[in-house]
Amino acid sequence: MLRDDIKAFVTAQPAAPMPVPTPELPQWDGQIFVARISARRIAGLSQAVDGEDIDQNDERAAFVVECATDSAGSRIFQAEDVAWLSTCQQLSPMVERLYWAARNENGLTYENREGWRKNLPAMAAAGSPSSSAALAQQDTASTSTGS
Repeated sequence: MLRDDIKAFVTAQPAAPMPVPTPELPQWDGQIFVARISARRIAGLSQAVDGEDIDQNDERAAFVVECATDSAGSRIFQAEDVAWLSTCQQLSPMVERLYWAARNENGLTYENREGWRKNLPAMAAAGSPSSSAALAQQDTASTSTGS
């Protein structure tokens, strides 16, 4: 069953954290990573941010707290670090760098979505079963055969 195959693959090969250069902290450069987080954690983070009166810097810092890890995938920061990370001027460039790297790693950037959309015509031309055109052809075939 495809579902079981996907679950087994994910379990056997979890996504490794992605290293993020941090030249503003040279003593820790190469030691800070961002990890993929679950859709549930992303949604929970969004709900927590939307439910409170916090500014954009706090939202970014909260995302960094969730995603910033060491090389083993252990979180570096805790929830109580959000205010500190969002107000520390010395760390502001690092927070921005980690925020955008984490958004990219988690498929949450405009470029991620646009790249996927741009590939749809090529997928359709190649007859990919997940393309819109292929699905439309399947629908047409099933209605013309009376299925």
